[in-house]
Amino acid sequence: MRIKAAAASTFTVPSGTHLEALSGQNWSVWSGTIGALLQLNEVEDILTHDTSPSGVNADEWSSIQRKTMAYLRLHCTPDVFSIVESEVDFPTFKDKFDRLRETYGGTGSTAIFNLWIELTQARLDEGSPLAPQLAKLNEARVKLSNANMIVSDLQYCLILLNALPKSYEVVASTLLASGSASSLKYSEITARILNEEGRKSGPSASLNAAHAPVKSGKKKKKDHSNLICHYCNKKGHIQPDCRKKKKDEADKKKKEEEGGVDSGRKAANAHVLVHSSASIEEVSDNNEFRVALYSAVRTRWMMDSGATHHMSPYKTDFADYAPCQGTVRLGDKSTVDQVGMGSIVFNTSQGAQITLTNVLHIPQLKTRFLSTRALVQRGATVLFAQDSFEIAVNQRRIGSGYLENNLYWLDASMTSLNAHTRRAAIPLHVWHQRMGHVSHMVLKSHGPSATVGMDIDSSAVAIPNTCHGCELGKSARRPFSGSSKGTSRIYEVVHSDLAGPMQTKSIEGSSYIATFVDNHSRHAVVYFLKLKDLFVGALKKFLAWGETQTTHKLRALHSDRGGEYMASTVTEILSEKGIERHLTMPGSPQQNGKAERFNRTIMDKAMAMLHAAGLSAGFWECAVESAVHVYNRTPTRMLSWRTPYEIWNSGQVPDVSHLRIFGCKVYMHVPDDK
Repeated sequence: MRIKAAAASTFTVPSGTHLEALSGQNWSVWSGTIGALLQLNEVEDILTHDTSPSGVNADEWSSIQRKTMAYLRLHCTPDVFSIVESEVDFPTFKDKFDRLRETYGGTGSTAIFNLWIELTQARLDEGSPLAPQLAKLNEARVKLSNANMIVSDLQYCLILLNALPKSYEVVASTLLASGSASSLKYSEITARILNEEGRKSGPSASLNAAHAPVKSGKKKKKDHSNLICHYCNKKGHIQPDCRKKKKDEADKKKKEEEGGVDSGRKAANAHVLVHSSASIEEVSDNNEFRVALYSAVRTRWMMDSGATHHMSPYKTDFADYAPCQGTVRLGDKSTVDQVGMGSIVFNTSQGAQITLTNVLHIPQLKTRFLSTRALVQRGATVLFAQDSFEIAVNQRRIGSGYLENNLYWLDASMTSLNAHTRRAAIPLHVWHQRMGHVSHMVLKSHGPSATVGMDIDSSAVAIPNTCHGCELGKSARRPFSGSSKGTSRIYEVVHSDLAGPMQTKSIEGSSYIATFVDNHSRHAVVYFLKLKDLFVGALKKFLAWGETQTTHKLRALHSDRGGEYMASTVTEILSEKGIERHLTMPGSPQQNGKAERFNRTIMDKAMAMLHAAGLSAGFWECAVESAVHVYNRTPTRMLSWRTPYEIWNSGQVPDVSHLRIFGCKVYMHVPDDK
């Protein structure tokens, strides 16, 4: 009777219920809402039966199938629904729903890892209501349990206590001291946390409300006309009512949301931890593709006239280092622990090398501090101007800095910060892996002369018989030979190709790569695309980038006859800019050899790096980005053993001392207040 009534009626949605379309990121909420709506309309059997249940008329069941599948199409985005659109492969609602659950609601290793990190490393923010945060933690625990990863009650209790803010330490201590660990109950812990939150927000608020006498009429406003505000120092109001304070707090919040720099905190170059669910999502920048271009990390020191010693939070800065224990008092009267001391060497923007001795290593700091007093004691002269300063030794300027957010800063070269790593020579095979599994012979013969920072250990230059990453990632037939035509300058002729779709979507959602290789320098740029139709946008971006970076105009674009290159939009763009089109003969990919060979080289490097790192295929976009970065800095025979980076940048030799093995373990310093 239920199925018969549902088949004859129209599906309804309760008033106030909002069901967003399934986008792939909201499976948990979406699937739960869909299940509830099917249950309200008494057709939940559609989730468990492919065919009509016993006693149900086939025509009525078919009517339910049509209605629910139409409902499914209306509440899925086109990209998501395209996965289950085939009526041959997914003829029933159950088939479609099960496939969507496998795709977006799966419990793979990455999802379980993200949930575990979200649960075990959670920190409650007392600036926001705690109840929703506690509910989110419990949701992560339930999801882990559904994935057969059980978190016991005792473990969950300890996780909750560890997640409490510092101001709740009394609550945690009281609960831990109240009895044995087995007596802890997460329901009681949750109740104590929420009670403490209520007490902090308004001491004895509920009791006061219960016993306060009922008064009629409006409360008389206190007279503050003779009081002085402690925030703006003006008369006539108190700090909670200060308009200037409220405006400043609103501006500060807006600035933080826009990614601005908080001038009131000395936290330059600090890593920022963004609170999230720890899931891997795409970061949108209003573009559907990303470009594999890299820039150097900015390193700088803050001048501090009140500091007695130079200080750095980064152990990797030190050229010489010795562990030692101590306590340092900061300007705000707080104390931090010193864990080491040593010397640091860096280059200024004037090219002078500065060696700092007796530098304190204090991991709790947010930035590097350069002591004015310590510099003067070593014979230096520091001259401050309105918006800059200079450091001089024997009347010769060795460095200059600038004023930013009312603080004086000195930029330092990253080259010197890695000087201590170059002192220890690295075995040839390690450099082979750092450089994206390039040929051992090439590195041994030409690597140190073509780059800066490649110190190969002369006692470990034997070429190994096998490389696990190369064996798995580079096994294939012999490649076609390339073209011998040359050009006289960079950005004269560019070879382009579109590769894909890949067997596996990247974790960022990309399926294609658009490559552009300069004929003269072999310098390459790669864009990652979700859809083939986005190639036009990638082409526009590359043309604009190339003209800006080189001040030249592109003369010819060499490509095959793929549909993306023969599209009318691409033809119009090239015609408007006066760019010739060099097309290959049909069925002759060898004529586009440079682009084809580049794709092969990059994918070989990427697959070798993935296999060597033990990562899944979903990380191919990260590997390709790294491979392109390394490729542009690798010496090649076609350039007389120089690098594409050097030719493209008018003779500037690339520095590769910052490279590490792809997939190696790294550590990031997270400030205590984050």
